[in-house]
Amino acid sequence: GRAWGSRGPDADGSSGDARIPGVAAGCWLGVRRLDEGAEASWAAIAAGCRPLSGLWWERGRLEAGRRDWQAAAGAFRSTIAAIETEHSQGARGGSERGQANGFSAYLGLARSLIELGRGDSADEAISQAGRVSPSAWEPSYWRGRNLLAAGEASAALRAFEAAAPLG
Repeated sequence: GRAWGSRGPDADGSSGDARIPGVAAGCWLGVRRLDEGAEASWAAIAAGCRPLSGLWWERGRLEAGRRDWQAAAGAFRSTIAAIETEHSQGARGGSERGQANGFSAYLGLARSLIELGRGDSADEAISQAGRVSPSAWEPSYWRGRNLLAAGEASAALRAFEAAAPLG
């Protein structure tokens, strides 16, 4: 695609390995070239690169950067589904193999849902993240953000206080 141009070997995902296109999409995000990053991630997904979870994760991050919360939520849901499929097929290579992290995908989904005003669904995503990493501070933090968005300031404060000693 146009975003890939001649930016390096396998930047178009032609080998089927998602790692190089995934890194490229993340780099576009880092320099705030969100349209190029989005095009890069779609090109790699369309090329059939595997594993898909890392590409969908980058896509979610790019859409969040563009503040398209509906698209971000969809991409994070696709990330989670891809992780589940990859794990069911025995692929547990982790980030060094291009796979996304389920904990981060649930938190990305939660943030997107909070931004969309879908607190109940956000709370479920936060709970899922907490099950993946019970000692992490982030689920309590995002629960606090969700409660604050719902106008429950005192409950939000308790959630933030629960996050503080963990982080």
